[in-house]
This record gives sequence, structure tokens and C-alpha cells, in this order.
Amino acid sequence: MAGNRDNRIAAIQVSDERGTAAFGRRLGKLLAGGEAERPGRRLGKLLAGGEIVGLVGDLGAGKTTMTRSIARGAGIPATTVVNSPTFTILNVYDGPKKPLLHLDLYRIEDPDELEGLGLPDLLSTGAPLVIEWFDRCRTAFPPDVLEITIEILPGDARRLHLRAGGPLSRKLLRALASRA
Repeated sequence: MAGNRDNRIAAIQVSDERGTAAFGRRLGKLLAGGEAERPGRRLGKLLAGGEIVGLVGDLGAGKTTMTRSIARGAGIPATTVVNSPTFTILNVYDGPKKPLLHLDLYRIEDPDELEGLGLPDLLSTGAPLVIEWFDRCRTAFPPDVLEITIEILPGDARRLHLRAGGPLSRKLLRALASRA
């Protein structure tokens, strides 16, 4: 996904604790088959504040591309460089309503490190938070996370697995489905 706009979303699978299979099929039809950035842009437009989006996937799967498209959808101008904060851990992008926080946990080995980096303060800002390598420190975050796993498929296509962990993330999924 990195740098290649020709990638296609081949499939989307959705789950939450209520197992909304019909809803998942509808959302998959709306977003699958399009360019890789479409789901992120749609999601970014829905971020009002306080949401946490956790991105999971192998190196090169497209976590930063997804973050960039979320930022564009949230109104972060195209002139703002959105790149992975692998070494700085956190990037803050000024948005029209609220900033967008972007964490990269690739270099974090223990979830306890996040407290020393000010995670409680970040969570209390009310700003939307996008986290790359979310699976490295999943336990450090509240359960209400929209988790997006990006799977690389043959032919440079991607499959997205979306999982809602609570009411706010479920609301995001439902809003995605209603924005056809």
C-alpha cells in the first residue's frame, strides 16, 4: 500500500461483540473493490473526537497509507506530510475541528512504556487517535477501539478486517455503512 495508489481493497470483514453479520456484508459491499484510500477517507470524515483506531498488519501492509487517508478525510490538508512516527512515537496533525493524534508503537516493547510517554494525557485530550502497530500494546488502551487489520493478498490487494470493541467504535462502523 505504501506509495502505490493502484492497490485495491479486495474484501472487508466486520465483527463486533454483537456479531452483526448482515451489517458487515453491507459495509463490505460499500467499501470493497475501491481504491485503498477510500475506507480511510470515509472513516476520517466521521471522527468527531475521542475515537481510537488501532491499525494492525505486517510491515508494508499499508498502516501509514490508511492513517494518511484517515487524516485527509478528517480535513488535514494535503500539504501536511503524514508519515509514520516510528522514531518520534507521536505525530500531531492540526485539523479543522480537533487535532488528529498518530501513534506508532513499532519500537515499543512493553505496554508500560506508554504511561511514561504520556498515554493517559493523550487519551484525555478528546482528540481522535490512530495507532499503528496497535497489536503490540493492545492491553494499554481501553477496549472501545475500532481495530483494523490490513492483510496483504496476492496481486498487491488488501483485505481489511474491522472489529468494534465497544459503543463508540460500533457507532463508527454503523456510520460508515450509512455513508454510501
